[in-house]
This record gives sequence, C-alpha cells and structure tokens, in this order.
Amino acid sequence: MGDGILGKFGDSAYFAVTLEPIMTKLEQIEKIVTELDKYEFEAFSAWFEALQAERWDRQMEADAASGKLDHLAEKAFIDFRAGKTRRL
Repeated sequence: MGDGILGKFGDSAYFAVTLEPIMTKLEQIEKIVTELDKYEFEAFSAWFEALQAERWDRQMEADAASGKLDHLAEKAFIDFRAGKTRRL
C-alpha cells in the first residue's frame, strides 16, 4: 500500500510511525556549541552574554512599566525615611 499506509482495517488505515529519536533544537544547539573551537566559543559566549543582558533589560523595563516593581520602590522609600539605609 502506498502513502505510508501499512494496512487497512475497515475504514481505518494504519500508518508507519518512525521510532528514530528526534533531536530537539536545544540538543542540536548543545551539540554544536560543544564542537566550537576556542575562538568560536569565545565569540559565541560574548554574543550570548549580550543577548541575556538585552533580554534582562527588556524584562526589567516591562516590569517597571507594568508596576510590578512598585512595591520594591515603596519599600526602599520607607527604609530611607526610617533611616535604615546607608551611603554607598
């Protein structure tokens, strides 16, 4: 039978299913990164660190804009007014 159909039972068709493991994107990335030479790895590390910093900054900006950090600012003002802070 064609089209990957292995057999039929009444109106139902049975299809072949591959049992070969499928490498996830993460597994592919991990494999590729472990195969980088020293210079490629250093360049990748610098790029990845910059990407993490950029995402962190965007998340902090979004959290601040949405008010998620307001309670932290209020606590800082309360501590300052109560004399619980010190100069840096």
